[in-house]
Amino acid sequence: MTQAFNKADSKNKILISEHSKMVNRIQKLKARRGKFDEGTKVCKACGKDFNEKENFNWSCSTHQSEFSGEMWWCCGKTAKEARGCKFSKHEKQDEDAEDEDNGTVLEANKLNMKCRCCKEIGHSIENCPRDPNIKTLKTDIE
Repeated sequence: MTQAFNKADSKNKILISEHSKMVNRIQKLKARRGKFDEGTKVCKACGKDFNEKENFNWSCSTHQSEFSGEMWWCCGKTAKEARGCKFSKHEKQDEDAEDEDNGTVLEANKLNMKCRCCKEIGHSIENCPRDPNIKTLKTDIE
């Protein structure tokens, strides 16, 4: 009985994550509507729209490591939305490759991901079931 529940729960989580990916993708496509004829491209590193004429060595800023929940490991900035510490030119994202490879690559990365909190493979620190920090635990009270 519990195996069937666990299997259904894992399928449910996969479907929820696929749904959120599709919603994000639709929002990105809606935001890019009408920009194709302007020569606007999407950066594969940061996901921002850019024009090749305005693409400089400092245009794309990303972090070199993951966000730990409190700070970026690479530079020590505490805000998750903080500007990256690694600067480079934007790199063009292939539209066809995004459609075909994005889902399989993300799923493979999730399976090989090692949690920094409990050291188990298969999830990140943001989704750790054994999170010891009270402030990051999600509660149903709101």
